[in-house]
Amino acid sequence: MRVVLDAVIFVRALMNRRSVWGQVVARANEFTILTSPDIRSEIVGVIERPELHERLSRWAGTADTAVVLSLLDESENVDPDVVAPVCRDANDDIYFACAAAGSADYIVSEDEDVLAIAEYEGARTVRAAAFLELLDVAR
Repeated sequence: MRVVLDAVIFVRALMNRRSVWGQVVARANEFTILTSPDIRSEIVGVIERPELHERLSRWAGTADTAVVLSLLDESENVDPDVVAPVCRDANDDIYFACAAAGSADYIVSEDEDVLAIAEYEGARTVRAAAFLELLDVAR
């Protein structure tokens, strides 16, 4: 299973490892994470924002942040072509471009703008809880 994870999934996983988002990240060995330079840059940029970095350090600690960065390093990096605008929030088009370039099966997000597009180039958009159910069925 080839999957694009929205930055929100990683950030929320860091905030609460026991949450559905934390469970998705914890089960990353069960699927292939697809990233692109733009997605990686967004995730790292969000994690390193001073106001969020301080809170994440208290909640998750440096070790958990290192796990997320390690997952990004181990993910399959694709270099997507520029795609026509897809999402009503143009900043989210990076997820759809990555999904198309990497032949993703799913885009996992909690962003309503992303979820408004039910499917793009064969990749279905799903919430983290629904994705966990899909992983359970695949076992």
